[in-house]
Amino acid sequence: MRLKSSWQEINGCYLSAFVSPPSDATHQVFVSANDLDAYEAKIGRKIPVSMVFLAWGHPDRMAKFPVQWANEMIGRGTMPHICWEPWIFGTRDEHYRNLLIAAGRWDAYIRSWAVAIRNWGHPIFLRWGHEM
Repeated sequence: MRLKSSWQEINGCYLSAFVSPPSDATHQVFVSANDLDAYEAKIGRKIPVSMVFLAWGHPDRMAKFPVQWANEMIGRGTMPHICWEPWIFGTRDEHYRNLLIAAGRWDAYIRSWAVAIRNWGHPIFLRWGHEM
């Protein structure tokens, strides 16, 4: 039996907050359930959606779908939302030009995420880039 999540109980627009842990702009940081609990205690409301910015990473070390973080969010009744950014964290990179992506250069990587999300088996918001 699946637990009913807070995001499943909402009709209409999903409103949330970006709760950002400290970052030094050299690595990606995922918000934790503890960070969200503290924020929710301050505002007196449950956060239905938690977003993280996730860069693809270096072509030799591409970021994988963050199963542990996604499970932590689902476990607390929060919809995971990934802003999936085609670049190396903290920099723009010519490897990920939109023309190369559209031409299929990164199709295998994109498919690996699709398979990982399908195998994970929960709903998720996956947003391409940021401020597109």
